[in-house]
Amino acid sequence: MAGRIHPQDGPRARAPATGGRAVRAGWAAEKKVHEALARALPDDWVAWHGLRFRAGRRDGEADFVIADPAMGFLVVEVKAGRVTQSGGRWYYEGGRPMDPAPLDQAQRAARGLSTLLDEAAGRRLEVPFSVAVWFPDTEADAPPSNADLRDAVLLARDLADPVPALRRAFAARITPGNAPPDPGWIDTLTELWGRDYDPRQDPLRCLSHLAALRETMNDAQLAVLRGLAENRRVLVEGRAGTGKTSVARLYAEERAWAGDRVLFLCFTDPLARWLDRAFEDLRRQGLCVRASTLRRLAHAIVAGPGEPPPVDHDGWMDLVARAAGRARPEDAVADVVFVDELQCFDAPDMALLGRLVEPSQRLWAFWDPKQAFWARPPLPAWFTSGLTRFTLPVQRRALASLAALARAYGEEATSDAPARQAERAGTLCVHVDERPVGDAVADVLAELEARGIDRRNVAVLSLVGRGSSALVGRPSIGPVPAVPADEAPGPDHVVLDTFLRFEGLERPVIVVCEGAHPAARRNYAQRMYMALTRASARVEVVAPASLAQRDPILGPLLAVDGGLRSSS
Repeated sequence: MAGRIHPQDGPRARAPATGGRAVRAGWAAEKKVHEALARALPDDWVAWHGLRFRAGRRDGEADFVIADPAMGFLVVEVKAGRVTQSGGRWYYEGGRPMDPAPLDQAQRAARGLSTLLDEAAGRRLEVPFSVAVWFPDTEADAPPSNADLRDAVLLARDLADPVPALRRAFAARITPGNAPPDPGWIDTLTELWGRDYDPRQDPLRCLSHLAALRETMNDAQLAVLRGLAENRRVLVEGRAGTGKTSVARLYAEERAWAGDRVLFLCFTDPLARWLDRAFEDLRRQGLCVRASTLRRLAHAIVAGPGEPPPVDHDGWMDLVARAAGRARPEDAVADVVFVDELQCFDAPDMALLGRLVEPSQRLWAFWDPKQAFWARPPLPAWFTSGLTRFTLPVQRRALASLAALARAYGEEATSDAPARQAERAGTLCVHVDERPVGDAVADVLAELEARGIDRRNVAVLSLVGRGSSALVGRPSIGPVPAVPADEAPGPDHVVLDTFLRFEGLERPVIVVCEGAHPAARRNYAQRMYMALTRASARVEVVAPASLAQRDPILGPLLAVDGGLRSSS
């Protein structure tokens, strides 16, 4: 097994797209040296190609730097073409002199790197160094015999087996055993080379900027809504991320401060309970504002004392139908009614809502037809009569690459380009894992914790319902305590629920799982869209390789050269 060689411009170094013959020849010569080192580098050696640096006010560059932990480092200058040496000077083919001399170039680079290593350590390391020049295009039986060049010149013949010549170059100027016993200086050279630099910002660091942007957008949108205040029926449409729930909540609070009795109705329990907790402070100040699901309100209207709520869909539909036959406007106890997630309401729900809201009463509804998971009937005539429609402008709740990825699922795209872009931007991570979902997700949560991400910023969403999920309903995921979306997480908890029950809520980090479950086949793209739109900074997708058969957007990321991978 060869030692490590860090290549310039990544694993597959490319020649510049433009440039003269000399530039192309120089690159080709370095490529020969790179390939020779990659084949033969000893196990404990490390090499770097194209190490550029700044020492003081001077820029420096080394074509190759090779480190032997027992000796020190060797700087190798590479020159292309057939070269000659006469009178102490080197000449390119055609007679043009090399100025400066290649060994002088290597010496300057080596001294600069030595200085930088000392600065990085905060003390004099005095890592030993040597220099050499390599002419990979020059065929010769033997190197020059000059005293200063002996054992410092490599030729084309050394490409087949470079190690003996490199060992001689090390030994020519370095006493064996003088290298620092702590090989940390080798890692420092790697940092100087720039192994891990990626010019992007950690998505989680962007959240404060997004929050400020959202606050500005909310203020602008509220100003428009205030202008619609005298309309009896208002339907506000907005795609995921446009701030529907945030703006609705803020305007509901404004109406409460104006003296109106406000009822805020939702479709899911988690969103209703989150909103109602947000209204608690206003109620303590004497304002009348509360949040509930429409179906919980139906249960309060028709259920007898101690009667539990239904446990299945059919039971809820029967209860809602009974409530619609009995409900009166006074059951709402409201001057203005806000309805969020209207796209989820079925015909019986709309019938009940029509009985709770008088024709003269103000009703503000917010919806995103793209998030309608089930087919729903047209809006009833009582609702559309005199209806004013308003569309919220685009708002950046999520980072751009993440929003584009979610949009691709909403539009049922088949290109993997949005996924690859999100992966490059650091907003998407795909974990290919064939283990049980609980074990796979537990490892992801451990990785997030190692990055310092607060568990309360994380939600784990299954793409199947609670009855089908092998994960939802557990009190923990591995060692991490978990709570459903309608409970406030403690400092050590994550939220664990389904994509449907998390509608209207958000977290900086969403972990999506169980996409390959048979129950997720129906409306798979819609499930992904709804789950991805809940994240503002990053999505972690945990899936077996078989998901590639179902998901054309993520599919190509699930396999690399026929092998599985977990990206991070």
